[in-house]
Amino acid sequence: MLQDVRTIEEFHAARGADWLQLSELLRDVGTKSLGKLPPPRLQDFARLYRAVSNDLAVARLRFPRSPVVTDLNRLVWTAHSVLYAEPRRFWARLGAYLARGYPRAVRRNSWFVLVGGAVFVLSILAGVVWYLAAPEAVKSALGIPAPGETNEAGVPLVTPGEGVYFWVTVAVNNIVVSLQAFAFGMLFCVGTVFYLAINGLMIGAFATSAFQAGRGEDFMALVTPHGVLELTLIVLAGAAGMRIGWALLAPGRRKRSKALVDAGREGMRVLVGSLLFLVVAGAIEGLVTTMGLPPVLNIAIGWTVGLVFWAYLAAAGRSLTRTSGPASGVPSAEASTWAEASTWAD
Repeated sequence: MLQDVRTIEEFHAARGADWLQLSELLRDVGTKSLGKLPPPRLQDFARLYRAVSNDLAVARLRFPRSPVVTDLNRLVWTAHSVLYAEPRRFWARLGAYLARGYPRAVRRNSWFVLVGGAVFVLSILAGVVWYLAAPEAVKSALGIPAPGETNEAGVPLVTPGEGVYFWVTVAVNNIVVSLQAFAFGMLFCVGTVFYLAINGLMIGAFATSAFQAGRGEDFMALVTPHGVLELTLIVLAGAAGMRIGWALLAPGRRKRSKALVDAGREGMRVLVGSLLFLVVAGAIEGLVTTMGLPPVLNIAIGWTVGLVFWAYLAAAGRSLTRTSGPASGVPSAEASTWAEASTWAD
């Protein structure tokens, strides 16, 4: 009986099994939808929802400062959202994810994004210094491609049909690069940091080579239209990988396996959206860059796309008013985000 519970440990021992069972049911709902659960599981869901809601009220009353209150609040609100949500089709869920779930996931992992961005920018600067100090060694190590047939902007001349093929090829390559940046995070963050550093080093060295050869404007016209968005997305994929690596390094009070699963889901919320936007970057590189536009216009397109994307990440999905939680009948921003993204990440 809950009347006999005096400590948070006793409370967890008495009620933890139901919390775990409801979490497992919510994972099933995330992939199957509530209506597709068998009748016995639906009955379990209703029973557990009522029981855990009561546990939340008890926890708030007896253990208001315990992390259990936050965990139960999230669990109850997620169940509430699933229970009362209207069925949504694929495109509606995708739209909700891109409009709210993805930018919120990026903001929740802002520390990893900042670390990944810092590593990348510092590596570009290191590439500049490396080339200035030892240009021949850089040319030998990285290789400088011989200039091919280009227009006045320094971009390859292709037909519209070739541009579509180029777009698909570039998009696939960008996705592979991002998946590698994400996967290397499993190496306790070191793999992703190394991967971002190598790519930044190469960009810095190649840019310096182009400027010293008097082709700096051509280089910027070739790289900027897609590069601002593309490199941002690669850094975000790396940040998602570092999220996983950090869970292995510092799981906190959770078991390392549990921390890894949670971080994997959170990382996927960032990765999936980044992969979708990489298709846009590939389209810019395959179709816009090859149009032979003036260099200034190419550069302006790139920075405009980048600034719009950064503004989207900073502002999209933010609530107009601060809300509390399920006790007041209004969802908290964090819990709402979890519920929205569950079908895309679990």
